[in-house]
Amino acid sequence: MTSSPHPVHLRVPLGWRLYLGLFGVVWLALLSTFAVQAVRGGQPGGVAVIVVMFLVGEALVLRSVRARATTSGSTLTVHNVLSTRQLERAQVESVRVGRPTGNPARLGQVLTVLDRSGGLVTIDASMRTTFTAGGRQALEEQREALEAWRRSR
Repeated sequence: MTSSPHPVHLRVPLGWRLYLGLFGVVWLALLSTFAVQAVRGGQPGGVAVIVVMFLVGEALVLRSVRARATTSGSTLTVHNVLSTRQLERAQVESVRVGRPTGNPARLGQVLTVLDRSGGLVTIDASMRTTFTAGGRQALEEQREALEAWRRSR
């Protein structure tokens, strides 16, 4: 067997993190403006809806920015937008390039981990636009790094 490679750390690209952070600030500003208008207009129900929209929106933005996948020893930990999964190396059957789930536009591609029970774990942090050579190359490099980790003992 091969020796254990360096730990793998996959994160959402910096450009996307900056975009999501800016989107979160704009979201906060718009909802704050709407909340002030609702209070001035005497519509407390409107304020409640806006507060819920703010909390859900910011939670999704923060989880999206913090999406990542890391290996530590024999464990792969995948922090996606809506869930966190841990897989032991022995559970991982293969790492493949595929389409993202929950993305109606189906833009780009992501890495998908196939576990030995037949389940799939999509790695949100690996999302790349694959209509450019750089995006395809980055995704393939990430796949190769995870495959090297999977094959090591």
